[in-house]
Amino acid sequence: MIVHIHVPKTGGTSVRVATPHITHWGHKYAIREPSPYREYITTVRDPLARFASACGHLGISPEDADWDHLFFLPQINWLNGAERLRQPDVLWVGNTETLSQDWLRLTIGGDLPRLNAHDHGDFREWEPVLRERYAADYKMLEELWMAAPVFETASTTGAAS
Repeated sequence: MIVHIHVPKTGGTSVRVATPHITHWGHKYAIREPSPYREYITTVRDPLARFASACGHLGISPEDADWDHLFFLPQINWLNGAERLRQPDVLWVGNTETLSQDWLRLTIGGDLPRLNAHDHGDFREWEPVLRERYAADYKMLEELWMAAPVFETASTTGAAS
C-alpha cells in the first residue's frame, strides 16, 4: 500500500488530487516505524515559504500566527527526520519549490495540478525568527537534500528516477 503523508502547506493537496488511487492519510498521521506493508510519499517545503503560505491561506499577518495551529507546526512532526526519510519504504519526497520537476520522478501519479497557490508577499524579515523556530526542519531539509540521489532510484512499486 502506498500512503501519502500530507504535511500542511507543502503542495499535498495537489499530490492528493493527482494520485486518487493511493491512500491519503491527511494531516493527522506521520511517518513512524518502517512497515513491510506500507510505502510513503510526501512533500516538504522551505519553512519561510511554508509560513508565508500558511499566513496567506488563513488571511492573517505574521504577528497573528498561532504557533499551535496545524499549519505552523514543524514539518519534522510528520516526517520524523532526514534519516527516516532515507529509509527504503519512503518512495518519494518532493520539494514544493521544485515540485513540477520532482513530480516527474514519481511514476504513480497523474498530471500535477497547481492548487491553493497565492502570492504571499515578502516575509523575509521573519527569517531570523523562523530559522530559530524551525531549526529542526532546516536541519532535516539540509540533510535530506545532501542525500538527494537516494530518491533517484526505482522501487519495486514503480516509482522511478
